[in-house]
Amino acid sequence: MIACLGYSRAGAGVLVFAPQTEDLLAGIAGCRRRLGGLPRTLVWDRQAGIHGHGGRPSQPFAGFCGQLKVDWHFCEPADPQAKGAVERLQGYAESNFEPGRRFANELDFQDQLDAWFAKVNARTHRTLRARPVDRLAPELAVMAPLPAQLPDTARRWVTRVAPDPYLRVDTNDYSLDRFGGPARRGRRRAAHRHGRRAGHRRAGLPARARLRSPPHDHRARARARPARRAPAGRHASRAAAAGPLRRVDRMTRASSELTHLFRQLKAPAAARALPKLADRARQEDWSFEQFAAALLKTETDSRDSHGGQARIKAARFPARKTLEEFDFSFQTSLRRETVLHLGQLDFLAGRENVVLLGPPGTGKTHLSIAIGIRACLAGHRVAFRTATEWVALLADAQRHGRLDTELDRLQRIPLLIVDEVGYIPFDPQAANPMFMLVSRRYERASLIVTSNNPSRAGARSSATTSSPPR
Repeated sequence: MIACLGYSRAGAGVLVFAPQTEDLLAGIAGCRRRLGGLPRTLVWDRQAGIHGHGGRPSQPFAGFCGQLKVDWHFCEPADPQAKGAVERLQGYAESNFEPGRRFANELDFQDQLDAWFAKVNARTHRTLRARPVDRLAPELAVMAPLPAQLPDTARRWVTRVAPDPYLRVDTNDYSLDRFGGPARRGRRRAAHRHGRRAGHRRAGLPARARLRSPPHDHRARARARPARRAPAGRHASRAAAAGPLRRVDRMTRASSELTHLFRQLKAPAAARALPKLADRARQEDWSFEQFAAALLKTETDSRDSHGGQARIKAARFPARKTLEEFDFSFQTSLRRETVLHLGQLDFLAGRENVVLLGPPGTGKTHLSIAIGIRACLAGHRVAFRTATEWVALLADAQRHGRLDTELDRLQRIPLLIVDEVGYIPFDPQAANPMFMLVSRRYERASLIVTSNNPSRAGARSSATTSSPPR
């Protein structure tokens, strides 16, 4: 988490482990402590855990601000310029601090981050033409001082301990046998995340009672039970033939724990590949690193494959086309290097647009679909429709009073493909929503547009990258 003061542009950063309310509040307190004062207002984007809904804070964040006696302000959605100062500082940290560094642990990361911010605050700011450390003193003079004790942001859970020797806290199972052993009369202890233990009094347990075995311990269920007295009557021979229960151990403790861990990590491909990879690792004498890399690569390849196919299906392509299938010998005037460069998707990173112009039958739709499929396989969301379908979609949203909502949804899709522009004319009233779509995506996301080119009818097909006029 990175914080920046408005006047001096002095910055500070704190390592947080999860975007949850307690971690975010601890990060805010750490940044305030490093900057040395409290501003009148904390400006935030609508971060989950801090922002409730409708521009109102969440209850923990409101209590946090109340204890510090500061106000809050939430930026409007889709307004990145409102927090440009801290966004630029965040980008500078990602490009200047993180690359090429090594950290021994989280404390070493924080120490290096504090040292880096001390250097950054002592440099001349390009916009202010002054050093933030020189402007910090007058800014701290008008800021409120830090309280003697900042609000407590530690996590706490209250839960009922079941008779099982396992306690689930925040999706993690903790074994109580490690801390208390057999249940005893009096108090029973459970683990706390920060190393402390919380106790509560057990009720209804005798002095020598013991907790049940773990739910995944199948050996406990298969232990032989005491022999029963043979019943008299016609079932006596059947009872005499029945011996003690046979020990059933379908899974070892290690494999059972691995199955549980794979299920928690939602890694089914790695779980399926584990037995074969383990046997191969033993036969070929792999190192631990090689085995871990092979297992993780199996899971990532499976996720990429399933995710890419799901994105291709959601894009609603009319057909499956690839760049390898395109016949460049038929279109000799088309530059092969330009098309292959578009297939590298650099225009998506630069938020540029691609315009494919040419008469019908020159392969414009083929190229747009092929580039879109490559974007799906690379992890980007894509939406494909003809110009008429886009106009109908936006007109329907405008008719139902949700045009802004639809435009915001489409703006979050990295690549939109508009096919057959200019083939069927439409009136200016229907064109206005289309213009709003293109205007909102300017320098924020990419478009691929295909169209016929009347001024060059019968000429060649061309592929160019451009930005829409403004």
